[in-house]
Amino acid sequence: MPIDGIHPEARAALEVAPAAGRAAALSLIARLAQVPGLAACYLSGSFGKGIADRFSDVDLVVFGSDPEQLDLIRAAAREVTSPVLDKTLGRGVEGVVTIVTPQWLRLDIACRAVTDHSPLRR
Repeated sequence: MPIDGIHPEARAALEVAPAAGRAAALSLIARLAQVPGLAACYLSGSFGKGIADRFSDVDLVVFGSDPEQLDLIRAAAREVTSPVLDKTLGRGVEGVVTIVTPQWLRLDIACRAVTDHSPLRR
């Protein structure tokens, strides 16, 4: 999914999430669109496959090139979700940010680097 908008299929896939969780996920995706240096954001996991249920976590994969990418994404996620838990594994461009919202929705954001050979390179 291009990061400049939420693809209708991604929005529809999130419909099975409880209302508060869906709102948090959509707000996070919209906020990630404002993070400098991100090239794309994809909904993956059970939501991305269309097999999620109301207990599923939300898995996102973001691609970018900013050396501070993990910190920027973590800050954006904290700003939108007011997490009860937040953990970052990795440094710089690559790693995983895990957030648990007050509504007990778990968001896993996998960060990947855009390389010179990537079709996502701008």
